[in-house]
Amino acid sequence: MYKHYIRLNEQNEILHAFSNAFEEALDGDICINTTGQRQLIINNIVNPNMTDLGVPLYKWENNEIVEV
Repeated sequence: MYKHYIRLNEQNEILHAFSNAFEEALDGDICINTTGQRQLIINNIVNPNMTDLGVPLYKWENNEIVEV
């Protein structure tokens, strides 16, 4: 099992999401799942882009990932 993490900006927008299968978490990253697969799946999308041309597509709100 793998852990999944998100990295936020000051507005709680998600800049990066990943599993520890591919990289290690930094201080401040938030663990959102401790029993996941290698790939991160959000809204049935495997390893979705968190930003579009630098603009965040998701944010962390009430301990959930929601679309911006």
